Amino acid sequence: MRLIYIAGLLLLCSKSFGQLHFAHLTMHTACQQAAAENKLVMIVIHSKTCEQCNEVANAGLQTAAASQLQGLVIPIIITPDSTEYSTIVSRYLPAQRSFGVLYLNGRQELVHFWNKSTTDPKAYIDETWLAIRKQNGGLNQLDQLSKKLAAAPADDSTAVKLYQLRATLHLDTANRRMADEYARAVVPAWKDSFAIISTLIQLRPTLGSFADSVMRQVNPKIFWQAWQRLPLPMRNTINAEIISHTMSKAISTKDKYLADRCARFAASTKIAGSTDSRQHTYTMVMAQFTKQTGDTTAYLQHMKAAMNFYLRMKPDSLAAVDKKMMDSVLTKRLKDKANITRHGDTLQVSVKQVSQGFLHASSIERFCSDVYAMRPHSEQSEMAIGWAEHGLKLMSSPTLLHTYAKLLYMHGRQQEAIAAQKKATEIAMNSSSKMAGPRYSSILHDMQAGRPLQE
Repeated sequence: MRLIYIAGLLLLCSKSFGQLHFAHLTMHTACQQAAAENKLVMIVIHSKTCEQCNEVANAGLQTAAASQLQGLVIPIIITPDSTEYSTIVSRYLPAQRSFGVLYLNGRQELVHFWNKSTTDPKAYIDETWLAIRKQNGGLNQLDQLSKKLAAAPADDSTAVKLYQLRATLHLDTANRRMADEYARAVVPAWKDSFAIISTLIQLRPTLGSFADSVMRQVNPKIFWQAWQRLPLPMRNTINAEIISHTMSKAISTKDKYLADRCARFAASTKIAGSTDSRQHTYTMVMAQFTKQTGDTTAYLQHMKAAMNFYLRMKPDSLAAVDKKMMDSVLTKRLKDKANITRHGDTLQVSVKQVSQGFLHASSIERFCSDVYAMRPHSEQSEMAIGWAEHGLKLMSSPTLLHTYAKLLYMHGRQQEAIAAQKKATEIAMNSSSKMAGPRYSSILHDMQAGRPLQE
């Protein structure tokens, strides 16, 4: 028996992603179907101006995990060239928003809006469950229990019921206030209770909070035992959520000490990574904090430190990582007998993943784009040109080429900018979505005419 496998690196995608198939329906028709089937319509709206946002969203929806959405909602895509695009954006999206995920009921009423794009399919699944709960009124009991706990914080049984209900509803159990209230409610018993520490872990308390201190410091031995009993994927998810909401708090309060603690914690979770990898994780978290809090000088410093990590990346080494990851997925598919098609004596195994080159080039593009937007001193923008050139060695992304062309044009290197913009336009025009092509072409004409760019 022969064995072959199809290996796909998820870069630019069409309207059918992996096992999640988007319906070719108008919003009106999709809502009529949703009413008949008692479902919601999930509308993925592509951005007019951020091709990278669309690429990231496509990559997240191309995974086998995203297929779970198929039975929950009726998924459709609306691109800027759609006749419905302007109507939907003006009717449902908040001001200054031009992309995201909408959930509508059969009456075309907005149930939920999510203004993000990610490569993580779990995020789309979580948002879909949240939309379903909103539609079905499943939050009523949750609200009642929350009010009861607020009225009697020492009621341990209410705290436990509230946690269990959130988990049952597929709702994020990381209610930060509830974590502290639960910890205070069980003060007499927490020191030697494996069950209490286990519950606190799954409540994902914010770093530095009362619950976090109880969980990690009162009895480190029990904490470690409870932590190690959790499956690795769950531990990774818990750490990621703790980092996310701790950083959100640090940004909202502009607390640089909490941000530093969060960044150090994020770096410590990279157990299998090198020292360089852990330092890079720390730098990327602090870069997020300084950017979101408007500290441009510090952001540029963290950006340079992060780029030192990317500049050491070689295309050959990233290709080797891609192959190793793909071989691992192939082995698992064969073991689980998943995504396998038999053709006579031949087994065909479909393996898809996001390339490391694409991920690194995307991060480099974000930094280069931020430098261009800030219009800093010539030295920094010249440095960003070098960053873009390195990123293009890792992956010839049209988004990165476009940003590279704008940086060149800003420095008066018109002919080089035109050459890069031509290539970006050609790749975009030949992509599955073709969405950025017309915009890139318009900017190319401005460059050729020597006019100021409109972005």
